[in-house]
Amino acid sequence: RILSTNFWITEAYVKIREPEAHSANRGIWYKFEKDGRFTSGRWLESTGSGTWTFDQQNLLLHIDSTNDEEDQEYKMQLSSDEQIMIWIGTERDTDVIADLPK
Repeated sequence: RILSTNFWITEAYVKIREPEAHSANRGIWYKFEKDGRFTSGRWLESTGSGTWTFDQQNLLLHIDSTNDEEDQEYKMQLSSDEQIMIWIGTERDTDVIADLPK
């Protein structure tokens, strides 16, 4: 439910052994639709679209994009006020942590 309520924009991004990843990934956004589709981009540019699913039991977000570089799986954490999400890359992408405020 919470994923499809607004745009989610990357404010902080950590990639182990790649300190420049923060600035290179700041401004990436996702707009998730309730029907399982999404669009994504960076700043004002749209860069991809595709489908998403969420495993509620394991808190896993699966992103399948038309842009294969965006295909990801994340473990999610959500702040109690539902304004900040943290996505942690899983075994499919073990060295990514993204902090996305609504």
